[in-house]
Amino acid sequence: MILASMMLVLATTPFSLPAAAKDEAKTSGWELLATSFFAGRYKAYMTESRAEFDNGVVKFYITPPDYTRLTIVNAEEKKFLDVKIEDWLKQNVGAAPAFDKWNFKYVGDAVIEGLKCRHYQSHYGRVEANYYSTSMIAAKKELANACCRFACVPVGYGVPIRFQAALLARVTNPSKTRLIKGATPILDVLHVRRIPLAASDFVTAPSGYKKTSDPAELYLGSDLESMFQQPLGKSSKH
Repeated sequence: MILASMMLVLATTPFSLPAAAKDEAKTSGWELLATSFFAGRYKAYMTESRAEFDNGVVKFYITPPDYTRLTIVNAEEKKFLDVKIEDWLKQNVGAAPAFDKWNFKYVGDAVIEGLKCRHYQSHYGRVEANYYSTSMIAAKKELANACCRFACVPVGYGVPIRFQAALLARVTNPSKTRLIKGATPILDVLHVRRIPLAASDFVTAPSGYKKTSDPAELYLGSDLESMFQQPLGKSSKH
């Protein structure tokens, strides 16, 4: 009788997960507002194993298991493209610098938008480069390196926060070296905040989206298709 009463109570009592269990899929993530010499202004979202870059037109995803690839999603056209990061750079940036001969040296620490960063400096030819990276954003090494490559900044120093390059004057006496051009920001993180993120927030192949292998189709979509379907001399407006 007692067992039956307990079962009745359990059956009629509303069941809800504890708060910790409800949020179990959410982990501590980061939202960054940044500007890039190559990509303009964008928002980035990062966890330990995933990254998203949103420029307002398309979203770029770097996710496991292959951190050498990008998935690019156009929500308006409902299409997505999967491509190697290096191939994407060749098509859209050209010969992205490899930085393997720049010999960056650690010169101190800095705090940028609340993030403790390591400051590295390099003098390559007549260029002085200042690079700031952080380990406070605890991303896997493979993910951090992929983000660096995608942003066209040096790889292997952690998550990139700021990269600036300046041209030095050519002088006979090295002690009199001076800047002849102000520092050009290649990458600059403008704002950072912690937010909860889950793997489900990084949907690289949404249901109902068409996969394409053509970057032009990804961006132009139906406009490109209708343009080529129209007879010569006819306008799509008629």
